[in-house]
Amino acid sequence: MCKPKHRVMCPDCRRQKMLFDTQKEAERFIEYNGDKINDGGRLKLRVYYCPSCCGYHITSKPYKEHYDKQTEELMDKYKKSPKTLFDKLMEKNFKTLKEVNRYLAAQDAREEEKEEALAGYKKYKGIR
Repeated sequence: MCKPKHRVMCPDCRRQKMLFDTQKEAERFIEYNGDKINDGGRLKLRVYYCPSCCGYHITSKPYKEHYDKQTEELMDKYKKSPKTLFDKLMEKNFKTLKEVNRYLAAQDAREEEKEEALAGYKKYKGIR
């Protein structure tokens, strides 16, 4: 059996899964490996999109609507959570690091949080 290179920890089901970029890739994987795929004695029957991983997985379980609700609840919880200083930085369109430092200096936050946000911003932008 040819396993895909990408295996991820799916936050929705809390276990490692194969991740495919497109539905067609996942279907092709089943087509070429269907006779060899065996998950506890059950054949994997279908492909489904996982919004948590932003890709496609394969499963032998039948579709159930409550699976979608788990993801929706997780996304709602994330949207309602307070934004971190890093999240706020990423929303801005700073042209220079000097602007970033000025913005951080004006924020009412712990120095640790400011340093963490700046480090994350530099890493994201590829600044040393």
